[in-house]
Order: sequence, then structure tokens, then C-alpha cells
Amino acid sequence: MEQLYETADEVVPPPAVTRNLMHTQPVDEELDRWLTKPTSLRAIRPDEVEPVLSSWKRQQEQGNFRFLPLVARVLFSMPSSSAQIERDFGAAGRMVTPQRSSLAPYNVDMATFLNCNRSYVDIIQCPKLSPKCAGARLPSNVLVNMVQDLDAEFGSMANFFSGESMNLGTLDNEDTGEV
Repeated sequence: MEQLYETADEVVPPPAVTRNLMHTQPVDEELDRWLTKPTSLRAIRPDEVEPVLSSWKRQQEQGNFRFLPLVARVLFSMPSSSAQIERDFGAAGRMVTPQRSSLAPYNVDMATFLNCNRSYVDIIQCPKLSPKCAGARLPSNVLVNMVQDLDAEFGSMANFFSGESMNLGTLDNEDTGEV
């Protein structure tokens, strides 16, 4: 009983989730501040406003935002060449083949997204599914039992013929030498 009281007084370290929340909290605060605080593009000329990336650069230089300008740079920047885009679409094109023609568009989109963003997605962090859970998440079109379907389809035909007539058919083929 004394050991129970001793362990109750010990300080338990915070779980790993708390550390992740500490890293995302400034980003969330900055996003909330951007959503509530009005920011606008400056007018360069009477009919022209500053480009979006210039506006975000100005916000960063003024110290208004720290993380959102980086996000804007990734989202609004133009790739220097079309090679990466061609590789991304090529990966999707190689995925959709005549043998995989029944892939759902959502699955193609998600697989292409994961392939193109593999530097942002750490597959090792994904939890491993138990066999029971994995079986429950398999699509129904994968779970088709061909043998059972054939038995159900051709098994009903066996009721139309008697056992003797089926044997007679095999005996006739043996007498004539036909196969």
C-alpha cells in the first residue's frame, strides 16, 4: 500500500502529443490572427494592386506573420520547369492501366497525392492495422470469392439432370473414343 502512495506522488512526464501541440500552437494562433485581423493588398497604381507574394513578403518583413508567408510561398509560387508536373501526371498515368481500369477516381487521386508529396508524408508514422481491422477496411470488390460464385451458378444446373444421365454422357464419350 505504501508503494501505491509513493507512485501517486511521482510526476508523470507529459505524453508525446503535448509536444506536438506545442509546435502547432504558434501556427494555429497565427492563422487565427490572420482570419480575424484584416489585411489587404496595397495599390501600386490606380488600377493595379501588389502581387500576392509581394504582400506576404511585406507582412513577413514587418513582423506581422512568421509562418503564413512560407505557406503562401509554397502555394502561390510558380515551378521553374514543368518536369515535376510531368512526372506527377506520369505516375498517375502509369497507375491507371487496362488491368486497373476499375480503380475509383478517389483512390487514383489519393495515391497520386501521396506519391507526389512523399517528402511531406511520413509513412512510418502511420499505425499498422491489425489483420482484423485491415480485413474490415478492404473494399467489397476485392473480397469476391470466385469459387463460391461458380458453385452457386453451376450448382443449380446439376438439379436439372439426374445422376444417371450425367453418367451416360460420360459413358457415350468413352465408347466412341471422343473426348
